Amino acid sequence: MNISIQTLRAFSFAAATGSFTQAARLTYMTQPAFSRLIASFEKEMGVKLFTRTTRRVELTQEGQLCLLRARQILDSYDLLL
Repeated sequence: MNISIQTLRAFSFAAATGSFTQAARLTYMTQPAFSRLIASFEKEMGVKLFTRTTRRVELTQEGQLCLLRARQILDSYDLLL
């Protein structure tokens, strides 16, 4: 398993905004590329992290736990820098 800081930030932005489109803009990605990144992350984690509708994305229970851990990692990474 090799998860990048970029992937964790993208996941965090999607959770915060509730939108893959908005999160894609924040990460300077196209929306389709962003969706593929999140789908790949879900596959690597082995769980569905978001429930998707045509207008919003929301974290699943597994996604909520993953977000807590991702934020801890991102905070530690930012402190390291």
